[in-house]
Amino acid sequence: MEDKIILNGLIEKLDKDFEISDGLIEINDSGKYLEDIRKHLIEKIIEQMEKNFERFLNTLYRIDLDETKLSEILATHAVADIPEIIADMIIERQMQRVKTQLLYKQGKL
Repeated sequence: MEDKIILNGLIEKLDKDFEISDGLIEINDSGKYLEDIRKHLIEKIIEQMEKNFERFLNTLYRIDLDETKLSEILATHAVADIPEIIADMIIERQMQRVKTQLLYKQGKL
């Protein structure tokens, strides 16, 4: 049950910045669903990087990704690998935020 709440929170956050909910199905298998989220996010990242890279970087800054790590990735990895790496970073960060918000709502923080 908590996995479903976390995944729904993740979709909410990703949808705000990347319009990720298009084409996603109902959550039945959380592992498969997370992989679907990742695939959609990678597509959106590629799209945003190609359309307006500066705006894309601003989105990453607003999400609060580690700037040093992001700069290192952009400088040292093949262009084809960057969307996947950034997608994983975004998912990890947004899941941290969702879990923190849940703990706060439950009075555990």
